[in-house]
Amino acid sequence: MISGVNLYSGTSNNNPSFGAVHPARMFVRTEGGEFQEVTSRITVDRLRRQVSKMLNRRYNQSAKNAGHCSSKPSPEKPEAKQIREWLEEKFRTFDKDYDCHNEVRTFARTNSNGETKAYIMSGDSVQIAENAAQPIGTAWREANDRAEVVSDNLNISYEKAKDYLRGEREENVFRAKFSYFNKVYDTIREILGRNELKNSHLDLFFDMTLKGKNLTYKLVDAKFNGN
Repeated sequence: MISGVNLYSGTSNNNPSFGAVHPARMFVRTEGGEFQEVTSRITVDRLRRQVSKMLNRRYNQSAKNAGHCSSKPSPEKPEAKQIREWLEEKFRTFDKDYDCHNEVRTFARTNSNGETKAYIMSGDSVQIAENAAQPIGTAWREANDRAEVVSDNLNISYEKAKDYLRGEREENVFRAKFSYFNKVYDTIREILGRNELKNSHLDLFFDMTLKGKNLTYKLVDAKFNGN
């Protein structure tokens, strides 16, 4: 558990990882003090993105310093910085590729029972999501190009042309997104089917606090294969 300045570090895995996929479960502490796994899409997406933001902060800062990124990381409160640095160290201990690159990607899939499962990818595995997402960007660009053609041919504004083609655009983008989720999940399933040690399971534990109408989540522990 994260407590004070005594940061927990698990047993080191000395096998180098050249790209790992970590199936991740999210647990939130209940009012009774027990941790319960959450599988709702909204909550899992929020928590995985929160974790991704922490794990990518150093990478994004390096990219910014090198002139490859214009965004500026938001200021950190001391407690948030402590948690992030603890999580980074935890990942470096169990994932040697993250130790080299400080970069992850996350993915989530909801099954037929309405349960959402998350995955965290490092190293070469980050390309799984990036490559599969390219057709989505292509669908958007093609939709915009077609709107420009319609705008010129019908002598209407670009916005009206986009509205005119809305159904077609949404269908094409939906198909691209559907293909994206299937492709990423099929690749992840294939990788996990090899049963390689580097693809360790990850459990993430959070405290939840209600502030007014807003829920906030604080990471309090993380375990790779129970460690």
